[in-house]
Amino acid sequence: MNIFVINLKNDQERRATIQKQADSLGLKVEFIEAINGKLLTEEQINELSQDFYLNGMTHGVLGCSLSHLKVYEKIVSEKIAMALILEDDAKLSENIKIIYDRVGEYNEKHRDNSLVYLLSQVNEYIDTFKKHLYKNYFLVNVIDADYTYGYIINNVAAKNLLQYLYPVRLEADAWRFMQQRNIVKLKAVIPPAIMLTSHCEQSTLEEERAILLQKRISFYNEQYKKRSFYIKVRMALWRIFVRPWVKRIRP
Repeated sequence: MNIFVINLKNDQERRATIQKQADSLGLKVEFIEAINGKLLTEEQINELSQDFYLNGMTHGVLGCSLSHLKVYEKIVSEKIAMALILEDDAKLSENIKIIYDRVGEYNEKHRDNSLVYLLSQVNEYIDTFKKHLYKNYFLVNVIDADYTYGYIINNVAAKNLLQYLYPVRLEADAWRFMQQRNIVKLKAVIPPAIMLTSHCEQSTLEEERAILLQKRISFYNEQYKKRSFYIKVRMALWRIFVRPWVKRIRP
């Protein structure tokens, strides 16, 4: 298993908490030092992010996105076929090892596709055509999702995201946006195999986001207007010919 945990250098309590989980489950994890967006210089921000201030990005979100890109770069450079990426407030299911293995079996058959497997809660998924993984766990197609605290990614998807997300203008968890543009194909394990610990309550990302929310909404509205003709046609066909015939679940 390739497991990477994103953790700020000074967050030793979070590191200890997830290390304890890993030890109890017999997992070997590698910690990746997160990038603290608040410590970046103006020169670095201008280099690493596209129109940072105009688009309503926050330092915390920028640091988070760069941290995930750091892991993607490692996956690509080391030719890792598939990896589990965790943030340090993740709470792992006791079945995580076998779920990882079952996802790995599926991924081996589809390794040329750009696949992200979300192990966290999703906003909406298609229950039709779900694939049984283990006990009450199923693999489903995702319509909408947020969060990056626990997901499996294959090498093709890591390459695509590394190219598409840099320079940073999107949150690392803009999953629906990226799926609509064929950057990745989203799958999810249902029920979620990864939840959140109480450490998530100490996050400042959402506080920062709330302050610049209107700018961020304007940014995404503008991106929506700029959609290519191909994306518009594909989404229209999906709404007409697919959506009415599948069972959609919003947990």
